[in-house]
Amino acid sequence: MGRLVVVSGLTQTLVVVSGLTQTLVVVSGLTQTLVVVSGLTQTLVVVSGLTQTLVVVSGLTQTLVVVSGLTQTLVVVSGLTQTLVVVSGLTQTLVVVSGLTQTLVVVSGLTQTLVVVSGLTQTLVVVSGLTQTLVVGRLWILRLWRCCTCCYFMSHCP
Repeated sequence: MGRLVVVSGLTQTLVVVSGLTQTLVVVSGLTQTLVVVSGLTQTLVVVSGLTQTLVVVSGLTQTLVVVSGLTQTLVVVSGLTQTLVVVSGLTQTLVVVSGLTQTLVVVSGLTQTLVVVSGLTQTLVVVSGLTQTLVVGRLWILRLWRCCTCCYFMSHCP
């Protein structure tokens, strides 16, 4: 195991190498940084004032966590799926992108909103208090309705 400590002014640096694991710690003023590389996994932790940041890369998965004041953010990228979670005060937001499907969930107070876009289909669900709203849109339904309307009034289809 190898260890290196460097102190320069207000900055302290520690490097540790043990087998397949490398660790770097830097303390500079109000900012603390930790980097760990172990096999295929890389981890970065940064604490600066009221903000804490965590980044983890493991194989095909990348994870980012940021905590700043009352806001917490989580980003995960795994293969073709991207996930974003944001919690800020009373509002929680979830975004998931997987292949051709995009999903958005927002919870704010008593209102919950869900938006799903999958291929040509868009779905919106809103729940606010005792009221629930569902909207489903399909592009081909709109085209079919236009064609049938044209056939009915014009007595022929284009």
